[in-house]
Amino acid sequence: MSYPRHPTAPGSTQTLTPDNLEASLVQARGFLDEALRVSRETRSTTDTYIEYHSQGWRTAARMLLRGVHREYVLASSGASVCTMEQLDLQSRLVGEMVARDIGVRHLFNPGALARPSVQKYAESVARRGAKVRVSTSKFQDTIIVDGRSAVVWGRNGVYDEQCLVIRGTVVLDGLHRLLNVVWDSASDLDTYQRWHDHESAELTVAIVGMLNAGYKDDAAARQLGMSVRTYRRHVAEILRRLGAGSRFQAGARAVQLGLLPA
Repeated sequence: MSYPRHPTAPGSTQTLTPDNLEASLVQARGFLDEALRVSRETRSTTDTYIEYHSQGWRTAARMLLRGVHREYVLASSGASVCTMEQLDLQSRLVGEMVARDIGVRHLFNPGALARPSVQKYAESVARRGAKVRVSTSKFQDTIIVDGRSAVVWGRNGVYDEQCLVIRGTVVLDGLHRLLNVVWDSASDLDTYQRWHDHESAELTVAIVGMLNAGYKDDAAARQLGMSVRTYRRHVAEILRRLGAGSRFQAGARAVQLGLLPA
């Protein structure tokens, strides 16, 4: 059986056989795969856009969360208020995501957890399998879905919650990295609550404040109305619980736990 002659370059021809036909198809497939890869990478860096969402962050967040496949990250400073019904619905949604092997991370600051409804929500999603941490660092209220889309919002006035929707890896890469840095230095929810719910939490905060301010033991003991021996016993216990090898490390750890302002 003969095969048609196929031009490969101006002025030249070659006989098309089963072997070189297969080789040509493999080469063409390689070119196509490379073209698709370049196209995807180009779109990911040029299709980035930021838009104002007039209907508010809750509506924008619901739209993004419908398409979550890998990860849902929430950073909440407590600037926005949600009803208990909204928080209960969100908690159930988080449980469904975890059941689908979607990674869920929630980052709160102490101001957010000071609200009983938010604290209850944080405990609820932690029980459902979400990772929950607390940080005293300043961060913007943000939701990131799959590292590709985000909603960023702030509160302006009583009802006007302005919201930006961001898509594309160029902008989100920096935002995602920033939140990851805050996340890595934050305390897990159980550790944070163990310190703040402790019966002597107020005294602990006072002593850590003295250590951080550089008070000498006798001066700090007088300020707190206790003997130097009792004060030093409290300091030793605090260092042990903080896992700190020095008073300086204790101060840094206390900031991380929210016992002291950053």
